[in-house]
Amino acid sequence: FTFSFPCNQTSLRQATLVSWTKGFSCTGVVGHDVVLLLQQAIDRRKSLKIQVVALVNDTVGTLMACSSIYRDCKVGVILGTGTNACYFEHLDNVPKWTGVRDNTTKQVIISTEWGALGQHGCLDFIRTSIDHELDESSLTPNQQVFEKMISALYLGEIVRLIIVDLVQRSILLPGRMQKSPSLGRDYNIFLSLRGSFYAKHVDDIECDTTEDLSITSSILTSIGIQEPSYDDCYIIREVCKTVSLRAAKLAAAAIAVLVNRVNMPSVTVGVDGTLFRHHGKFKKNLTRTMSRLVPRTHRLVLSEDGSSKGSALVAAVHRHTNETLTSS
Repeated sequence: FTFSFPCNQTSLRQATLVSWTKGFSCTGVVGHDVVLLLQQAIDRRKSLKIQVVALVNDTVGTLMACSSIYRDCKVGVILGTGTNACYFEHLDNVPKWTGVRDNTTKQVIISTEWGALGQHGCLDFIRTSIDHELDESSLTPNQQVFEKMISALYLGEIVRLIIVDLVQRSILLPGRMQKSPSLGRDYNIFLSLRGSFYAKHVDDIECDTTEDLSITSSILTSIGIQEPSYDDCYIIREVCKTVSLRAAKLAAAAIAVLVNRVNMPSVTVGVDGTLFRHHGKFKKNLTRTMSRLVPRTHRLVLSEDGSSKGSALVAAVHRHTNETLTSS
């Protein structure tokens, strides 16, 4: 069972949901065992013969899938709608571990839930007024602060808020708002629509290499900014580049901490998520920043459908282990 939300996991098949993230909200789940809830729902469907044997989040699935191919894969990362990472930690460094401690169990996978980093103020020194505005208007104020700075769900909204600010300061569309009532009306629609600018818009505009920035102009027109000038398009492209670059650098800094903590001569990082897969320049900026922050040999590898394959692998290992114990 792949479940990509913060949980207090007490066993392989027992985990209490701490909070919803990534814009999700569903009553009657927070504080309850999500594995039990799923199993009860399955059991109500008499025709389904399914037993939930393990719960993993998508980062653990990504790590497991990738480590089955690359023996030195010790870190799993999701960079998509949300973000999180996990890594192999020596059991001696995990005082909270309540499971078996013996010679066969030397490492455990830690899910960092790094999206929640910053909710106690440790990131305030790099947060901008735009970051604070986005956070305050979100469904989860003062939660998932780091995630709101780098994940695909929020990149477009960061850019939109910057555009709004630049227009209000007459840096974008200077003087034209008053001269054109229709422009002001269309802009006000864009102004009021939180979440109307997507990460895909950021990607497409950032990668616009046309001489007249026609791709950028077309996108801006589609969201309500009519007849943008070349200067308008150029400024907005620079905004998209800056927001995307900041996200890549912050993600690289966080990954670098885990790679350096693993402290192996060579480390492979399994990565999945739409930002890493599809966002044009994100991967390049991420890789470039990593090379400056990590002195040891490392590589970032796309984990194809890692969360699904990894959870299946965990279930298979669980079954094999049980069968081995039963036969012995």
